[in-house]
Amino acid sequence: MIKIYVLEGCDKCKKLKSNLDSLKLEYEEIPCEQYPNMCDNIEDITGVDSYPMVNLDGKILYIAEKYSNIGKVKSITENISTMGMYSIDNIIDAIKNY
Repeated sequence: MIKIYVLEGCDKCKKLKSNLDSLKLEYEEIPCEQYPNMCDNIEDITGVDSYPMVNLDGKILYIAEKYSNIGKVKSITENISTMGMYSIDNIIDAIKNY
């Protein structure tokens, strides 16, 4: 299941949701304004606070704030890892290949 963590008014979040809808992919939307603790946990895991973030069965994708984090997979636990992406388009491509 695809889970997306979004902020109200976030243009990149809107673009992600629009693309997922056009691809007819099912996803669970988690609005951070309604679930701040859940989003705080994701921020703690990734080390960034930029949105959207996507959870693909334990692989958390986010837009990297540092160039050095792009494409690097970081294992958090046996079932959770993170990967920094260059842009929202890279996240959408990763979801298409999921």
